Amino acid sequence: MDQHGTGTYTSPMEEYIKWTTPFWNSAFFDELDLLDEHKDILIVEDDSDTIKLFKKMFRTSDENCRIKSMTTAEDAIRYLRDLKDKNMQGPDAAVIDYHLSGKNGLYVCHLLDAYFPQTKVILVSALDPAEIKSKLKEQALNIEFMPKPLDRGQIMYILNP
Repeated sequence: MDQHGTGTYTSPMEEYIKWTTPFWNSAFFDELDLLDEHKDILIVEDDSDTIKLFKKMFRTSDENCRIKSMTTAEDAIRYLRDLKDKNMQGPDAAVIDYHLSGKNGLYVCHLLDAYFPQTKVILVSALDPAEIKSKLKEQALNIEFMPKPLDRGQIMYILNP
């Protein structure tokens, strides 16, 4: 029940906008969906064509997803540390390539596990799946591995909670 006893709930943001904006019911607000659910997805992949493909597949499956992509583990590490330092929420899902220049994708996976344990982390690689799974077990990382190329079913799985 809302504060006016009408039985409908409005978010604090909606209440604020209604209070500060006299035209709440204008056409402008019809286009603005404040309760729009979206998924924040982090892609760490060193191949720009693969990043484009992942972005297209995610957006085709869920047009409301917000995607942040990076080409190096170092960029991802800086980004994740910045989120943590600012007490911001981490991504809903992360697709991390195993083979990156510099530090490999496992380092990013460890950081995600430490900073944002609620993030669904998927390690991807075109390398031998048995070798990658062995590395995950060695490093005690309880994350999922998917071989490249990903298909639509895998993308849908990543997007679902």
